[in-house]
Amino acid sequence: MNQSKQPQKKQVVVKKKPQQRKDVKSVENFYAGCSTEEERKQRRDFADEHFLQRPVSPPPFLFEKEDDQEDKKN
Repeated sequence: MNQSKQPQKKQVVVKKKPQQRKDVKSVENFYAGCSTEEERKQRRDFADEHFLQRPVSPPPFLFEKEDDQEDKKN
């Protein structure tokens, strides 16, 4: 039982790496086929609505905690 589970875990790890590479290629070719700026804008809007996650600034309390710790050390 345990022997059959271990190879499955390894296969999952192997499958994740090619998916990441495909993501990089899709970003490089994001505007493929768009001849006008309007088409590019439509593709950006569609991506924002459906599957792109924009980076979000961390909540301010994370920095406040770090500052408090530095103040206590000094």
